[in-house]
Amino acid sequence: MRRNVLILTCLVTMLANTSAVFAGNTDKNAGVEELVRETFADAPYMVTVLKCESELRQFDEKTGQVLISSSNDVGVSQINLKVHAKTARDLGFDIYTTVGNLAYARYLFELRGTEDWYMSKHCWGKKRTS
Repeated sequence: MRRNVLILTCLVTMLANTSAVFAGNTDKNAGVEELVRETFADAPYMVTVLKCESELRQFDEKTGQVLISSSNDVGVSQINLKVHAKTARDLGFDIYTTVGNLAYARYLFELRGTEDWYMSKHCWGKKRTS
């Protein structure tokens, strides 16, 4: 129950701030870092994890499209499509949006900590502060 309340609180906070963060800015990645920090305010090392994963970008700067890696990992949290697309969709998370991507990342973090980001641990493992 606590997890559901925490996820809903994160979603409400992110949705409330999203329009203000992105208003009038042509950089599609503007405000992404702020949303990451808000989503993981109680786990600030996740900012480092996601920086290693995506450089805190939801969108590719060159194409303007959602960031998708060669291994089919999507967005700022690099959510793997093969492993997580169905579950994310079933839970109502649109991982192609910044808010949905971070909300699903928060959901995964609540379930398994940093386990889903183990492939980039070589980057963030030594930098983790808590």
